[in-house]
Amino acid sequence: MVDKETRLIKKIKKGNHQAFKKLYDRFADYSLRTAFAITKNQSDASDIVQETFIRVYRNIDSYDMSRSFKAWFYQILINETRRYMKKKTKQARSIESD
Repeated sequence: MVDKETRLIKKIKKGNHQAFKKLYDRFADYSLRTAFAITKNQSDASDIVQETFIRVYRNIDSYDMSRSFKAWFYQILINETRRYMKKKTKQARSIESD
């Protein structure tokens, strides 16, 4: 499995959009379940996953191929979840103060 991931990532780094789709298909369910487990909200989880894959796509060139992709991806997912929840909390406070 690691070899398949490595080949996919190399293709993605070269600009292969089909390879990114395959990577998305491989990690979408995992990331959606993880985000939902944290947020307890399907809509929020979907937004978080979308933003996570955007960040992965934009930052794939900075990924160190000698490290675990899943760990790198998971860290982006968790950071995006925190960012999203913090933003949502600020919005809720703003509405309450109005």
